Amino acid sequence: MNIKDKITFFYYWEETLWDDQVDANKYFATLSILFAAIVGALTGGGNTLKSMFNLETEMSLYASLGLCVFIWGYNVAESIVATTNAKTAFLRSLLMLFCIAVAYGLGHLLAVVVIVVVTVILVLLVGWGVLKAALGGSSSGGKTYLVDKDGNKEEVTRGLIGTDLVDKQGHSYQDNGNGTATEIG
Repeated sequence: MNIKDKITFFYYWEETLWDDQVDANKYFATLSILFAAIVGALTGGGNTLKSMFNLETEMSLYASLGLCVFIWGYNVAESIVATTNAKTAFLRSLLMLFCIAVAYGLGHLLAVVVIVVVTVILVLLVGWGVLKAALGGSSSGGKTYLVDKDGNKEEVTRGLIGTDLVDKQGHSYQDNGNGTATEIG
């Protein structure tokens, strides 16, 4: 299990529960749960952080609960759009309500620990996305070459979309994933 599997735990959990009845975003529900944990932690441990680091992080209980309801509402909307039937949408929405409530409660009780752990997870998630985007969608980040019949190599550059490759003459190529590319059309 790699880091990507760990930061999309809810997606894989619901895949085992509902198989192909849900086609939701891999990251949204997991990030919602982690965000609810941070909101709970800031509500429960904001005063501690204020005394430790002189940070104004204390949140109102009503505002934090309202924010969790707002997050859950977005997940209900995703459930309605991403499921094949009403029963699955309803059950997924209830499961999200339960998970967000548990994450908020645990965050409130284990405030400082949750702030550190969830912030590290979110930084890894965002860092992974930024790194992947910086590498042009390529997992290796290496150069891609066209190899002709004589074995001559010509480097191709990536376009704005990670899989679009263009040579010096403007011909488009499809990345083979192994450092080589095949001309399209």
